Amino acid sequence: MINKIKFVYILNIVTLTSCIFVLFLNSTFSESIDSQSKKTAQRKIIEKIDKDPTKKSNKAEKYFSKGNDYFKKKDYAQAIIYYQKALRIDSNNTEAYNNLGVVHGESKNHQKEIGYYQKAIQIDPTYFYSYYNLGCVYLELGNYQQAITNLEKAIQINPDYVEAHNNLAITHGKLGNHQKEIAYLEKAIQINPDYVEAHNNLAITHGKLGNHQKEIAYLEKAIQINPDFAETYNNLGITYGEIGNYQQAVIYFKKAIDIIPRYETYIHLAVDYTKLDNYQEALIYAKKALQINPNHASVNLALGGIYGGLKDYANSKKYYQKAKELCTQQGNSECIAATNKMLIMIDNMVEE
Repeated sequence: MINKIKFVYILNIVTLTSCIFVLFLNSTFSESIDSQSKKTAQRKIIEKIDKDPTKKSNKAEKYFSKGNDYFKKKDYAQAIIYYQKALRIDSNNTEAYNNLGVVHGESKNHQKEIGYYQKAIQIDPTYFYSYYNLGCVYLELGNYQQAITNLEKAIQINPDYVEAHNNLAITHGKLGNHQKEIAYLEKAIQINPDYVEAHNNLAITHGKLGNHQKEIAYLEKAIQINPDFAETYNNLGITYGEIGNYQQAVIYFKKAIDIIPRYETYIHLAVDYTKLDNYQEALIYAKKALQINPNHASVNLALGGIYGGLKDYANSKKYYQKAKELCTQQGNSECIAATNKMLIMIDNMVEE
């Protein structure tokens, strides 16, 4: 092994569908507004609505629609203004409270987010969308018991809510309860056999339990349902890499990149090409990852290993030193120890 340095920092990245927050969207205005005309456009819309002779509920609906317009443009401040205008006309508008929660969640103001979902539920205790969103935010915050309570409530009100079954599965998986995780995912698939995220997640669960045969079967089923679901190709690549079939792993990672070129997938490709002793191909994909994120330790570690395999020890040392610098900034002691080990190995090889 002294002639080849195969150490690379492997990222085991799998994508779980988790908090897909429910936002209520209805018919919206189709105006295009740039940053310099926001205030003028807002004033004109208010005038148009205020002069509309229709009922107040219609005015509230138009304000609500405009809030949705701004939300889709990620102008959350303006979205909040219009949702609040809708509520001043219709104080029992559960959809507006729900959407205000989603907007504040996008801004990571989880205290307000939770408060708005709770307000929607206070108005309508059967409003399962806000129970679902509460479950999502608690899952995101790591409060798994509260996530379970609210997601179960959403299912109690709407037993066929597949997204809630999916997220309950993820929550139980976080707690290590894989039997319940599997049960909720299987229920989601029973409700909707074409629910690709549940097939993907069930595959990952079986993979965690060491059943790669079932893992591959569910991932292949997910691809049959949606051939453009990049996460599934990525996960198949990871799975085949874990069982040592690097040629097959490379094929699936390339398919994932054809759909969505992502940093993590380029890293996986670089790693698996090193396992195949194909350092030239590994270098190509590692450099693509470097272009996307030059200040990530994993790509610098990968490049250190690849250049070592090519016996270019000067570049190998350069990238390991860069990786150590980044690991030190992050306070990652495991990463620092790994880079120190590789730097010592490089120095020894140079001396030889």
